[in-house]
Amino acid sequence: MPPKADAETLELRKELEDLYGKLKESHKQVADVTFESACSGVSDVPKPKLSTKRLMKGHINKVNSVHYSGDSKHCVTGSLDGKLIIWDTFSGNKVQVIPLRSAWVMSVAYAPSGNYVGTKTS
Repeated sequence: MPPKADAETLELRKELEDLYGKLKESHKQVADVTFESACSGVSDVPKPKLSTKRLMKGHINKVNSVHYSGDSKHCVTGSLDGKLIIWDTFSGNKVQVIPLRSAWVMSVAYAPSGNYVGTKTS
């Protein structure tokens, strides 16, 4: 059984209920349209036309992360096969394969200088 509320608690509850009522009323005044009516005149987003430009083969498991160097000449990929592969993006050839201690590569990144790559494993 909950304890009996004293006069101060009852007064605070009443004040809280009054403030909540005022808040709901002010929301009703501001909400002049519903989300559906505001978006009714917006047209559908056009579907992009996608095509494969280059297929780079090298990983034997899922690729979790891809990051391009600042000049876009190279990219690094990280996979659940435990390898980082640095690619030449123009030719599609592998520049370097780096085996890792952990197979759980979650994220890879190029340093802004383009001289280093980093990885996050779980």
